[in-house]
Amino acid sequence: MENYSKMSELASTELKDVQTVKILICYLLYRINKPVDSEQLYDIAVTTEIINYFFYQDAMDYLIKNNSIHLRTEKTIQKFIP
Repeated sequence: MENYSKMSELASTELKDVQTVKILICYLLYRINKPVDSEQLYDIAVTTEIINYFFYQDAMDYLIKNNSIHLRTEKTIQKFIP
């Protein structure tokens, strides 16, 4: 996770396009290449101020609804799988 925090420090602006947010989320999940719990993905995307909360929610809803990413529950923790 440390590398992703460094990436966010290098980002100069917040993404303000839902399509770009979808691509970034898919790319992050692809690069991590293992299930990521929903809280971690949220921290990477929103709390680092790369992505606006509302665009994040819209993108996640779309990606899950269209089976681009999958949500799995393990021991009461929701994880996203590319």
